[in-house]
Amino acid sequence: MNRTRSRLLRKVLLRTAIDQGRRSSRRRETLMGEPPSTPVAPVRVEDVLDVRTALVRLPPGQRAVVVLRSCEDLGLAGTARRLGCAEGTVKSQAAKGLAALRGLLEGGSEGRDEGRDEGGAERAAA
Repeated sequence: MNRTRSRLLRKVLLRTAIDQGRRSSRRRETLMGEPPSTPVAPVRVEDVLDVRTALVRLPPGQRAVVVLRSCEDLGLAGTARRLGCAEGTVKSQAAKGLAALRGLLEGGSEGRDEGRDEGGAERAAA
């Protein structure tokens, strides 16, 4: 008899949790005010392609940090957890990656990759 109650209780709790999850996913968004009157400037395809090309040229670690922090909107701790590294590493990789990205997008990429392979690692001098 006690085992039957335990199963019944477990089933009720599980179904209640599932129902609450379903209800929260069906909530409607309530507008609280008017949207901003200033229109958002359209994004040019050329700009998107420039950013993607510049991201590909970043070393893998810097690229991962920049994408997770900027595009995936992860915080410092979340990015460190996702990459399995220290928060200080995320900070330094983000700073270096953003600086390199700015340089690449401003057209200062000439000569920047000399002495580096495709992944961004330094090549041995010949």
